[in-house]
Amino acid sequence: RAFCDFLSAGMTAALISFDLDHFKLVNDNFGHSCGNDVLHDIGGATLRLLRPNDRFGRLGGEEFGVLLTGVSLRQAKACAERLRKAFEKIEHPLCGPVTASFGIGVLEKGISLDDWQLQVDRALYAAKETGRNCTVLFDPVRHGPTPDRRRDHRELVEACARWRSE
Repeated sequence: RAFCDFLSAGMTAALISFDLDHFKLVNDNFGHSCGNDVLHDIGGATLRLLRPNDRFGRLGGEEFGVLLTGVSLRQAKACAERLRKAFEKIEHPLCGPVTASFGIGVLEKGISLDDWQLQVDRALYAAKETGRNCTVLFDPVRHGPTPDRRRDHRELVEACARWRSE
């Protein structure tokens, strides 16, 4: 929906992806019940810190995504940092605090949805490589440019219009 809003109205959007650091060790050392409690606590904390129009979901395993519309890069980073700091403060009875690494990409005019997701993945991977428990903004100079798949978005705009009318 945010991608459609951006295409049709020119709204800004940012995608934050975060991954819980060393989460496999939580499950291995304390059991899946503890891991589920951690996921529940992280999800609850995330929902409390987001705006009503923001979207949050589990992408798989211990990786999550937050979609922000109408934000600048600075605002997206501030949101990710609020989440990161909140997670550090959650004290889990068995495993203690759990940290997360964050990657952020901003949707720009002409970029494909696939390239946007690739940018966010590269930023998240960079956060993991630089020591975890940090936030990294996608930078084409540091993380490499995404393939140049800029294209005419008329077909996508038309598909979004059909989706809205259903």
